[in-house]
Order: sequence, then C-alpha cells, then structure tokens
Amino acid sequence: MEFCKGQTLESYLLKDKVSQEFRSLPQRECKQIAKQLLEGLEHMHSLGVWHRDIKPENLMYDPISKQLKIIDFGFVSTCLVLSKQCGTPEYMMPELHLPH
Repeated sequence: MEFCKGQTLESYLLKDKVSQEFRSLPQRECKQIAKQLLEGLEHMHSLGVWHRDIKPENLMYDPISKQLKIIDFGFVSTCLVLSKQCGTPEYMMPELHLPH
C-alpha cells in the first residue's frame, strides 16, 4: 500500500475547526484538484471500478506536491447497476434517494 503524504481535502480546506469555516482556494489550485479527481475517476471507471463515496474526507491532498489521491475504497463496486444505498447520504447521487 502506498503512503499518501498530506491530509484529507476536508482538513486542508477547513480554516477553523470550531466554527467549521472553510477557506477559499485560488482558482488555479481548484482546477488542478478537480482535474486530478476527474482523471482518477475516469481511470477507475475505465477499469469498471465505482468508488461510490467520493467526498472531501476520502481525498488525500498534498499542498506541496499538489497531488490528489483517492482513498477509502470501502464501498467500491464493480457493478454498473448501483441500486444499493451506501456511502455518505450527503454525497450520494440524488437518484438513490428516490423510492423504488
């Protein structure tokens, strides 16, 4: 298993733990983070792997190297039909909240 330097993206963005206030990032850094996330998801999906719990707590970010890593594959699926609700409700696809 690879050691991931840095901290979760949530920790990196959290300005004040008490007030739960988040800080802004420069647009360039936001674009770099988003690009890496989308490239990582594209690669996973090309292999037939679906993470199903993407959220700031499941992304490790090293602000020095500017590298993003996807972590916590506890809800991973290799099935394209994703009918089972799992993951963090606030980050789930809206379709999974609809009654069947």
